[in-house]
Amino acid sequence: AKVLGMTGSESLPSTSAEAQALGEAVAADPEAMKVNNPAAWLAYTVYERILKKLQNEPIEDSRIDFEDGYGNRPDAEEPGQPGMADIEAAARANGMEWVYLPVESGNIFDNDVDRFDAMIRQADKPVLAFCRSGTRCTVLWALSSARTEPAHDIVNKARRAGYDVGGLAPRMAQQAGKRS
Repeated sequence: AKVLGMTGSESLPSTSAEAQALGEAVAADPEAMKVNNPAAWLAYTVYERILKKLQNEPIEDSRIDFEDGYGNRPDAEEPGQPGMADIEAAARANGMEWVYLPVESGNIFDNDVDRFDAMIRQADKPVLAFCRSGTRCTVLWALSSARTEPAHDIVNKARRAGYDVGGLAPRMAQQAGKRS
């Protein structure tokens, strides 16, 4: 959050002892922290997810250089979330292209998948997709990928990343019909 210069990041800790204390506070009551200190909650949540991913997957390169980014979360979805303009500015300041494709959670339509698919095919890889929990981005990716990959491969990739997209099987089959 500090690296990206996100609003509220000035309240985040500067020492490892402060970070540990804050992490314990967030872990003890994440919902309260989400309301009282959204920057800390977001930083902790992202840290925990990245840590889990790094612990569960081999690391070939310790550096992650994202080329393009997609914002799939509508602004003002919930209080305290960073504005997409702030995230876009930080991404562009770090040399990333940024595309804003807001979709409502649980309301991903075929035209959203069409737009995501067109963008992801043209994107420089790797891509960072952003929403609240990663689920929306994963659903867009899964449905788009179903046009070129077998559904079981998509389900397995998503599962390794901590997401269950098995319930999307009928929609993935429908998207597979759109293969080019």
